[in-house]
Amino acid sequence: MTTFKHRKVQKKRKYGLYALLVGLIAAAILALSVFLLFHIQKIEVTGIEMLTQQEVSDWVKSDTMSGNSLYVLWKSKFRPDKLLPMMKSAEISMKNPWTIKVKIEEHKLLGGILYENEYAYFDEEGTVLKKQTESIPGIPLVEGLGVKKVVLNHKVKAENRKVFSYVIQVGKVVEKWELSPEKIVFNGTEATLHFGTIAVNIGDENFDDRVAQITPILEKLQGKSGTVHLENFTMQSTLISFRPTVEAEDGTVTEGEDQILDETGATDSGEQTDADSYNEDWEAEPQYDESVTYGDGTEIYDDETGSYEDGSGTYDDGSENYDGTGTYDDGSENYDGTGTYDDGSGMGY
Repeated sequence: MTTFKHRKVQKKRKYGLYALLVGLIAAAILALSVFLLFHIQKIEVTGIEMLTQQEVSDWVKSDTMSGNSLYVLWKSKFRPDKLLPMMKSAEISMKNPWTIKVKIEEHKLLGGILYENEYAYFDEEGTVLKKQTESIPGIPLVEGLGVKKVVLNHKVKAENRKVFSYVIQVGKVVEKWELSPEKIVFNGTEATLHFGTIAVNIGDENFDDRVAQITPILEKLQGKSGTVHLENFTMQSTLISFRPTVEAEDGTVTEGEDQILDETGATDSGEQTDADSYNEDWEAEPQYDESVTYGDGTEIYDDETGSYEDGSGTYDDGSENYDGTGTYDDGSENYDGTGTYDDGSGMGY
């Protein structure tokens, strides 16, 4: 009886060992399958401009287990890694067992400074988010700012905090109006924006109203060089002047006389309207009466360029005066307002 019971116990143990062995083998096969099937082969990254694909991939695979897509997904939900300085947010999802998707939202860089042979770029909070040896196109460099220390992921330590607060203000306004100056130079709290050969002085206040005027001014000044003075511009006093620079044959550069660009060209919103125009002293385009067809059918005068000499209705050659009522001052010919004379000649001069 004892021998029978002993054999029965041994048989149960044997079955138990078999079951355990089968379970271990099954678990090993399952683990191997999970490892092979969920092994990350591709990482798809979207939303990056300043970060690189490699930087994000290295961030995702931050430890030895991060080659597995299930682990990466679990980790992102329950034990997320610290974001890189340029990252505002990061969302990780699984496209398929071997592909991970990473959606990035970056901080916006407001400006940069050259410090100890490196370019340090900061956001709207003044925090340094990127340091590198080459400048980034499209991000203005700030000059005239005394800097004590620059540390990645820390705020810029400036000698004058007030000046740096102006740097942030100007940077935000420039970004709002979608402008891309090469550099912003500060002289105390007064700022000058540089666009190629044109410098624009916007002073130290009313930045939004002043920067709003820059785009149409730059369009008007294409091909020229000099300084636009907006430091006295307000919505009540809209005087804008331009001081050109002239390069002599020997290479010396001198400043010319101030020219008035616009005395009334700003609306309450700070934008130019179709009715806005630059002062005629600043190469204003001649205006014609497009409702009148002249003798040659071209809708311009034959004698010069179509402009009046005195602006009152007198032709440049002075031969005929038009008083604006439909008849010439000499009374010789009547104009019916349709573009031809009453005598049917169709001649406009």
